[in-house]
Amino acid sequence: RTAAGEAIRGSGIGLSLVKHVADSHGGKTWVESRTAAAGATFVLALPVSKRFLRRPARGAGAPEN
Repeated sequence: RTAAGEAIRGSGIGLSLVKHVADSHGGKTWVESRTAAAGATFVLALPVSKRFLRRPARGAGAPEN
C-alpha cells in the first residue's frame, strides 16, 4: 500500500528477482524496520570490483588548463 492507502497490484516477484541478482553477484539483501508503523527499508548490497576501486575518478589527475 502507498502512504495514501491505495492498494498497488503487482506480480509479487520483485523481492525474488532482487535476491537472485544479489546471489548471482555475491551480494546480500536484508530488511530494516524500526517499528511496524514506520514501514520497512529493503537493502541490496553488491560488492565493488577491486579493479574499479583502483581506477582514478573522472578528471582526477588530469592536468588543469
